[in-house]
Amino acid sequence: MAETKRIITILLRLLALGATLSATVVMVTSHDSSDVLNLKFSAKYNNSPTFKYYVIAEAIATGYSFIVLFLSSRSLVWRLIVILDVVIAMLLTSSISAALAIAQVGKKGNSHADKLENDHSLTGTAYDFERATTSLTRKSLSTSKKVTLVRHGLSSWNEEGRVQGSSNLSVLTETGVKQAERCRQALGNMHFDQCFSSPISRAKGENFLVVTHKSMLRALICTALGLAPERFRSIDVNNGGISTFNISKRGEAMLQSLNMTAHVYSDHMYLS
Repeated sequence: MAETKRIITILLRLLALGATLSATVVMVTSHDSSDVLNLKFSAKYNNSPTFKYYVIAEAIATGYSFIVLFLSSRSLVWRLIVILDVVIAMLLTSSISAALAIAQVGKKGNSHADKLENDHSLTGTAYDFERATTSLTRKSLSTSKKVTLVRHGLSSWNEEGRVQGSSNLSVLTETGVKQAERCRQALGNMHFDQCFSSPISRAKGENFLVVTHKSMLRALICTALGLAPERFRSIDVNNGGISTFNISKRGEAMLQSLNMTAHVYSDHMYLS
């Protein structure tokens, strides 16, 4: 009878060892990636403190299960085995619960987020797998906003492939003027409460929303998406290209469109 009990105990502990070891290996070696706007983002367990905790708990349980296999039933430690088993079980339960909670939030979102109107430290909804982008406004807005960004038409220095910077010597070419006019027509059905334009001459004549230069647009888009500075040159905006963001009441920026250019080659009009 004693021998049968011993064999069953060993088998159960071997099963526990295999389960915790498998969980640790799978979590550590698994990774995922996603392509967004031609940018590749990778996700691993160590991007989240919760998943780190899960891996550490599983690793501790694996080591414990391995050591217990070689303990003598006559040792002093063996007398505490039940207590140790309970502690390990509680550790595993807490780590699994935390991991499942984070996974559920990632899949379903937070249904209570809309109720946090006055929380100025709210996080946004654009992710780089390390953190959520913080609210751009850092305070609640009275209403949601829509921001439309437009790059100026083709300039003379664009055509020559020269860096323009803040120089006012680069002016719109004939093609650039046509692109500006097509932008005006494409956005003719849209209402803008406020308009901003670069003071440089090549951006004027389009003073009906945020009209500025490629580098400025790249910086604005990267900031809104929570992208790191090194991603700056991965964003491209053509002459006359239109990009739009929806800003939530919590100041979160959600990209609606990037570098739309259908209007440059046709009579396409944007309705909203």
